[in-house]
Amino acid sequence: MVKIIEVKPLPEFILFIRYNDGVEGIQDLKNLFKNYKLSQKEFENVWVENKCGGMPTWNNDIQIDALKPYLDFTNQSFEQYIEKERQNVA
Repeated sequence: MVKIIEVKPLPEFILFIRYNDGVEGIQDLKNLFKNYKLSQKEFENVWVENKCGGMPTWNNDIQIDALKPYLDFTNQSFEQYIEKERQNVA
């Protein structure tokens, strides 16, 4: 299972994410954080919660899924990811 090992906040609610298998990319979270009314300064206080694959976390209240950005970065469906994981275990 992939796990987020690094996050870095960038300007305008962009989040850099790196996974333990070397996959990395940026996720635009402007729309999400507009709803939470979080300032850029608050956005910069992100850390990786080490449960469930290392979820980017803010204020102990806001978390984003660890797998969704990975699927976006690798252009895979959830089903493709699960099949690949099954093959790696076998």
